[in-house]
Amino acid sequence: MAWNSPYRPWIAAILSGVLLALCFPNWDRSQLIWIWQAPVLLVLWFYDRPAQSLIRWRLVPRLPARLRGPRWGLLFTLPARGIDWVLDGGENQGRGAWGFKVGYLTGFAFFGINLHWLRHVAWPGWILLAAYLAVYFGLWGAFAATVGRIDRKKLEVTPPEPPPSKTGWGSALTGPDIWRPSFHTIRVAGLNAGCWVALEWIRGWMFTGFGWNGLGVALHGSPHLIQIVDVVGVAGLAFLPVYVTCATVATVVRLSLEIGRGALRPRLDFVSAMCLIVLALMYGIQARHRHTVEAPVELNALLVQGNVPMSIRNDLSRSPDILPLYEELTASALTGKVDLVVWPETPLPYASHDERAVGYVNHILSMGDFHFLTGMEQVDFLQDGTYEVFNAMYLMKGSFDERQAYQKIHRVPFGEFIPFRESFPLFRWVLGRLIPGDYQPGRSTQRLTLAGTGVELIPSICFEDTIGGLTRRFVTDEAKGPQLIVNLTNDGWFEKSEANAQHLANAKFRCVELKRPMIRCANTGLTCAIDEFGALATAQGTGRPQVLTDQAGSPFLAGALFVGLSLDSSPVTTFYARHGDWFGQAMAGLLALVCLWRLVRTRAARRPAKPREWGG
Repeated sequence: MAWNSPYRPWIAAILSGVLLALCFPNWDRSQLIWIWQAPVLLVLWFYDRPAQSLIRWRLVPRLPARLRGPRWGLLFTLPARGIDWVLDGGENQGRGAWGFKVGYLTGFAFFGINLHWLRHVAWPGWILLAAYLAVYFGLWGAFAATVGRIDRKKLEVTPPEPPPSKTGWGSALTGPDIWRPSFHTIRVAGLNAGCWVALEWIRGWMFTGFGWNGLGVALHGSPHLIQIVDVVGVAGLAFLPVYVTCATVATVVRLSLEIGRGALRPRLDFVSAMCLIVLALMYGIQARHRHTVEAPVELNALLVQGNVPMSIRNDLSRSPDILPLYEELTASALTGKVDLVVWPETPLPYASHDERAVGYVNHILSMGDFHFLTGMEQVDFLQDGTYEVFNAMYLMKGSFDERQAYQKIHRVPFGEFIPFRESFPLFRWVLGRLIPGDYQPGRSTQRLTLAGTGVELIPSICFEDTIGGLTRRFVTDEAKGPQLIVNLTNDGWFEKSEANAQHLANAKFRCVELKRPMIRCANTGLTCAIDEFGALATAQGTGRPQVLTDQAGSPFLAGALFVGLSLDSSPVTTFYARHGDWFGQAMAGLLALVCLWRLVRTRAARRPAKPREWGG
């Protein structure tokens, strides 16, 4: 296939998307995180876009007649024209929009594979969410194809004539442009990495936010490399693989050009990439070495996983099958001292106002002297006769009346609510039957307290443990005392898919960012304990990971996991806990300045030159 074949960009885009998908669970080929961008970078940087691009929608079916009107036509064409207007110079007309399409296809291929477990809940939500998230890849592609593009002219060199006593290789190590290629590629690599970080940070809060499986999450199995997130956050960690890939691709291209001309030059760009990796590793090793737990507070927790299929959980007539199951699993495991019994997200078929739920909870509390933490739907009736429903968790001891509550703040889009249900009728028309009503968002970030122990729980429900900006809000007041992150989830919606392992991989970074351990209790999937460094906590004496699995290693079972934890009585407040996603915000500010500079420059380049007036 010729280099300028019209098919090459789209094949490279799909290949990069597939390689990135392989970096995450269940494949976990995290080593690909350093090379997955290479195919799409090569075409975004060096491919000469033909006048008639293949993706003039010849491969896409024609839009319906109602969507070909002027209003909808403007909706589909305005983003591409806006990208061209901001980013493209006079010599690059249309390259920004073309780069957006290439990047978008990469993102859609990645999220289409990475999120395919959503089909178990609502396949239209899977397609819509993948289509939306791919926009951020498209924006990065537009940036890399224009502002963040390698200038090949700055890589090429004509070596000077060698003196008679020296070879051509020695002569190439002198001259005014010996460092220029390295400085150019360092700048380009930094711009592309900064743009990626900024877009990941924006994705984490835009339209309520969905930061699932950011680039740094692929490194969850590298405990030394990920400790830097307690400074820059998981979005900031993405800077490292993007910078390294950009520098490596540029180095390979430079070598191919220079070897043919006998003119090798220093590789400061590649050296800088290797130095970043070494510095991140050194920081991680030091962070783990200097961390000590003085005067630890011992806490024994019992995590109960019912493994109840959603077909039974959502059927009130099957409640007699659920209630005895959780009671039996809890009673059979209460053989030693237990401070806290934890059940998963909404394990009961009853809401908090139901007398059956209150009586059952009081029965469980009568089984011993322990705190009981469980998820439950909370229904609040309003004065106008309406009501609000919250996804909540309750911490109790003694009786249901002595309870503390937390309402879930960050809801799952297309799962717990339909974004823009009223203002964008298409979503309501597609998903209204599957999601007839919306959960309301909670507002309080008050920690839950275990009476008599001083231990404070940082609550999170479902995928809230994937959002660093939310979890850090529980520790910004720098309150002293042992703290433990607790996540209640129900990944049974996604059956035995990789969603369970992906959820755990994302959750690990909350522990690293805040340097606090976590316990996770799932209806099914991965019930476990995570230490403050993002690794599965090990049991004292045995050294075995504290995770609930059967003899074959499968986490999909009904059972109870006893977890013994040593909590720091005076936990540190990390830089990230104090300042949040400052690095992502800084990269977003830099990106805005660069785009503004580009806009001014391109407008000046497109302004027609004034005719020169000759004197008489």
